Amino acid sequence: MRRITLLLAAILTVCSLNAQKGNKNEKVVNIDKVNYRITYNGKMAPDTTKVPYNYWESETRLDIGNKTTHFYDRSKQVKDSIMAEQYKIGIYEGKKLPKVVFSWELYKNYPSDGETSFLDKLASNNYLCIEKVEIPDWKIIPDSSSYIIGYKCQLAKASFKGRIWYAWYTEDIPLSEGPWKLYGLPGLVLRAYDQSKQYIFDAIGMASLNGSTHITFAQKKREKITQKELREAKDKFDAVETLHAMERKTGITFKGGLPAGAIKALNRRLKGNPIELE
Repeated sequence: MRRITLLLAAILTVCSLNAQKGNKNEKVVNIDKVNYRITYNGKMAPDTTKVPYNYWESETRLDIGNKTTHFYDRSKQVKDSIMAEQYKIGIYEGKKLPKVVFSWELYKNYPSDGETSFLDKLASNNYLCIEKVEIPDWKIIPDSSSYIIGYKCQLAKASFKGRIWYAWYTEDIPLSEGPWKLYGLPGLVLRAYDQSKQYIFDAIGMASLNGSTHITFAQKKREKITQKELREAKDKFDAVETLHAMERKTGITFKGGLPAGAIKALNRRLKGNPIELE
């Protein structure tokens, strides 16, 4: 098991480094200023066949600007920063890279008002899905009440993107926002989960930043595709073929190939459990 884990870590690191090399000329632009930052504990069940679920957890953030919002995995941001520095000095230490649970990130009202930019990656391939903003058709559940991090909340329910979602929101914070695409309620969403609880987002803190930092966007080469095409790409993902392609690109050879356990783990890690099912 330890050998499989080390092999998996090595492969993912090489994939990431290869992508980093391909984007060495990327430009990061400031697109808005952060007024509010809400931090959520994000949980995702990568393997839905094993019940009870074995969750992966990560700190996720929702940055709210004057017109743009950005939802992302904080670990991904840290990893990208560390890898950029490692690339500059030519020293790569996979051990120092944090585990990223949510490979994707979402911008609302970017590149234009009324549009979303969903960024994701698969191995060394970067993808961009630009879509119209869609607001879930929420149904408020009467007589529902709960307190989350000190705020009184009410429950709402919606069928959205192939899942049944539940969202606890508070009108005490009149921001019609929430994690991922779970916005459009008369208050900030502090807890959200799908009916099967394969995805769970729990608010653990918030701060008023008053424009002291920026919402940024990395301009890099990305393939523009639809969410459906992205799901299909992940469904077709083959760890063995990716390994061979990586060997051809980098010159690094994994002698003897990969054990079956590592192939299965890599497929599961990169295919994941898409938050959007339709």
